[in-house]
Amino acid sequence: MNKKMELENQVETLNLLIEFGADEAHEGSPINRFDSTSDEYKLESFNVNHNRSIFLDKMKSKSFDATNKLDELSKRVNSIEELRLILEKCEDFSAPKISNKMNFSFGNQGANVMVLCDPPGREEISEKNIFSGERGLIFDKMFKAIGLSIEEESLYAVPIFPWRLPPSLENSELDLALIYPFVLKHLSIIKPKILVIMTEFFEKFRILANVSKSANEDQFIPEATKNFTIASPGRLIDFPDEKKTAWETLKEIKSLLGQGK
Repeated sequence: MNKKMELENQVETLNLLIEFGADEAHEGSPINRFDSTSDEYKLESFNVNHNRSIFLDKMKSKSFDATNKLDELSKRVNSIEELRLILEKCEDFSAPKISNKMNFSFGNQGANVMVLCDPPGREEISEKNIFSGERGLIFDKMFKAIGLSIEEESLYAVPIFPWRLPPSLENSELDLALIYPFVLKHLSIIKPKILVIMTEFFEKFRILANVSKSANEDQFIPEATKNFTIASPGRLIDFPDEKKTAWETLKEIKSLLGQGK
């Protein structure tokens, strides 16, 4: 192996460690944290706070200035391309520091149906797919069954967050809160006839954006848009009994599209 290839492999390994949350240097041999005399490694020095309400208050305080800034940025946007460019340059999210690769959207912006999906994983980022592997096969099969697909430009799919979420719970929840005005703007520009919410992150997303207190979904979804919720491909793999419910919803969407012809 030449030196260039060896360096590239080392960089790839370091990037992988960072993505999995490594935040300290590792020695050539293991450190016994139970025997170490250093306070840095004593178990009692770790103070884990399990109080969620305190954590959310802290997150809200931390995100206040950033939220106001991103809110103002999103209001200046007039097109999807402008929205994408602003997100690419934005430095307020934690995720781009881990990976600058972004899955912004897939398919035809003029399609009647828009699908809001999970944030991308490693494979999705690498392959530039809305879903990869078995999840991708299930996604394609479901929508092709009612005559829709990204390839045929009859479907528009958007990850609820365009980068891989950071491994830290605090940073991932902060990022989900900060992305809210951009997703809101995305929807207001596209104004799809039908919105399919296909991510378990949606409820957390709404709570973190402080919109959960309102029962009025029109705060988020355009008034003329009919919305449906379908389990994500990953959930359907884990809970196959939910496929029947998903199929019934897809048939309802197909019927609604047929009425518009």
